[in-house]
Amino acid sequence: MRDARREAWPDWRSASTRAAIGAQLDGFGEAWFGPAERPDASLSAWLRAHGHGGADGRVRAALERARAAGQALPPDAAPSGPGPAHRRFLDALVELRQSVERVAVELDLVLGFNDNDGD
Repeated sequence: MRDARREAWPDWRSASTRAAIGAQLDGFGEAWFGPAERPDASLSAWLRAHGHGGADGRVRAALERARAAGQALPPDAAPSGPGPAHRRFLDALVELRQSVERVAVELDLVLGFNDNDGD
């Protein structure tokens, strides 16, 4: 997301709807925090158990901001040009990505994102 250009919003979002964007964020949330019935079986639980609760909290807060910004998008979420709600959402996604990257740095992991990562 760091290199996402706001003016390219219609292209890189592939005409996603607000509901689809919300589902994608919910999928990330479940992958990070575990399913509702097993939150103890998650990366989040592992991080907290191993002294990285602050990092986990930053991801949680960034995800909540991204969800809130996503809910503020228009229902079709892909206008011909990005407006203020789109800019706030993109900024929230950048913050979320950076919070995940900081966790990787804390754990001394190498992350690689590219055009073929399935997003």
